Amino acid sequence: MTWLKELKEGDTVFFANSDPRRTKFNGEATVAKVGRKWLTIYGGYRFDRNQDVSKGYARHDSDYGSPSAIYPSEQHYNKAVEMRHLKNRISNELGKRNMTDDQVLQIAEILGVRHNLVTAPEAPNGN
Repeated sequence: MTWLKELKEGDTVFFANSDPRRTKFNGEATVAKVGRKWLTIYGGYRFDRNQDVSKGYARHDSDYGSPSAIYPSEQHYNKAVEMRHLKNRISNELGKRNMTDDQVLQIAEILGVRHNLVTAPEAPNGN
């Protein structure tokens, strides 16, 4: 049984809303209702109790708005928040850099980005 299925009314989870306009709701949350299929926290966010939680969180996906997640512990929540900040910082830093072609290719390799660039031979040295 997963941690999501073990939760009961009144239990504490940690909520992260990915919508930056709604971050005041982030942090400790209380399970309001547990049904056969859905778990609801106060604030009305519902989570499918049968979803895969092997990554350490349960996701609330909606046809509108930003997805949200709940975490079983404050440690899991803090790690997710720090990882989001780190991803944003890296993204911002990459946008500010003048990178060499070699650096771009190294980043593409790390990210697994496929490309059709062919390595050109070394430029002649004038001889």
